[in-house]
Amino acid sequence: FTGKPDWVLVPEPTNPKRFNAVHSSAAKVLLRESKDDGTAIRLASDWVFAARPIGSSEDAPGNGSAAPGATSAARP
Repeated sequence: FTGKPDWVLVPEPTNPKRFNAVHSSAAKVLLRESKDDGTAIRLASDWVFAARPIGSSEDAPGNGSAAPGATSAARP
Protein backbone atom coordinates (compact mmCIF):
# COMPACT_ATOMS: atom_id res chain seq x y z
CA PHE A 1 0.00 0.00 0.00
CA THR A 2 2.84 2.41 0.71
CA GLY A 3 5.17 1.33 -2.11
CA LYS A 4 7.96 0.92 0.47
CA PRO A 5 9.26 -2.04 2.48
CA ASP A 6 8.01 -0.57 5.75
CA TRP A 7 6.74 -3.61 7.63
CA VAL A 8 6.41 -3.32 11.40
CA LEU A 9 7.98 -6.18 13.39
CA VAL A 10 5.79 -7.57 16.19
CA PRO A 11 7.92 -8.79 19.12
CA GLU A 12 7.41 -12.20 20.72
CA PRO A 13 5.53 -11.81 24.01
CA THR A 14 8.09 -13.88 25.93
CA ASN A 15 11.22 -12.47 24.25
CA PRO A 16 10.92 -8.84 23.07
CA LYS A 17 14.32 -9.08 21.32
CA ARG A 18 12.77 -11.50 18.79
CA PHE A 19 9.77 -11.11 16.53
CA ASN A 20 7.19 -13.62 15.33
CA ALA A 21 4.88 -11.49 13.18
CA VAL A 22 4.76 -8.47 10.89
CA HIS A 23 2.13 -5.99 9.79
CA SER A 24 1.99 -3.11 7.35
CA SER A 25 2.51 0.43 8.56
CA ALA A 26 -0.09 1.64 6.05
CA ALA A 27 -3.11 3.49 7.41
CA LYS A 28 -5.12 2.60 4.28
CA VAL A 29 -8.76 1.69 4.95
CA LEU A 30 -9.51 -1.83 3.66
CA LEU A 31 -12.54 -2.98 1.70
CA ARG A 32 -12.99 -5.94 4.08
CA GLU A 33 -14.30 -5.31 7.55
CA SER A 34 -13.42 -8.66 9.12
CA LYS A 35 -11.03 -11.58 8.85
CA ASP A 36 -12.22 -15.09 8.00
CA ASP A 37 -12.50 -15.82 11.73
CA GLY A 38 -14.78 -12.79 12.31
CA THR A 39 -12.12 -10.56 13.87
CA ALA A 40 -12.81 -6.93 12.99
CA ILE A 41 -10.27 -5.12 10.81
CA ARG A 42 -10.39 -1.66 9.33
CA LEU A 43 -6.88 -0.66 8.30
CA ALA A 44 -4.10 -2.45 6.43
CA SER A 45 -2.03 -2.17 9.63
CA ASP A 46 -4.66 -4.27 11.47
CA TRP A 47 -3.76 -7.33 9.38
CA VAL A 48 -0.98 -9.23 11.21
CA PHE A 49 0.97 -12.01 9.50
CA ALA A 50 2.47 -14.44 12.02
CA ALA A 51 4.75 -17.46 11.88
CA ARG A 52 3.47 -20.69 13.36
CA PRO A 53 5.79 -22.74 15.58
CA ILE A 54 8.01 -25.23 13.76
CA GLY A 55 6.67 -28.75 14.27
CA SER A 56 3.05 -27.65 14.57
CA SER A 57 0.38 -29.97 13.20
CA GLU A 58 0.02 -27.65 10.19
CA ASP A 59 3.53 -28.72 9.09
CA ALA A 60 2.41 -32.31 8.65
CA PRO A 61 2.64 -33.77 5.12
CA GLY A 62 -0.53 -33.51 3.08
CA ASN A 63 -1.94 -30.47 4.83
CA GLY A 64 -1.60 -28.23 1.76
CA SER A 65 0.88 -25.91 3.47
CA ALA A 66 2.84 -23.95 0.88
CA ALA A 67 5.60 -22.74 3.21
CA PRO A 68 6.58 -24.99 6.10
CA GLY A 69 7.18 -23.05 9.31
CA ALA A 70 5.30 -19.89 8.30
CA THR A 71 1.75 -18.82 7.63
CA SER A 72 -0.33 -15.68 7.64
CA ALA A 73 -2.65 -15.07 10.54
CA ALA A 74 -5.28 -13.98 8.07
CA ARG A 75 -5.85 -13.98 4.37
CA PRO A 76 -7.00 -10.86 2.50
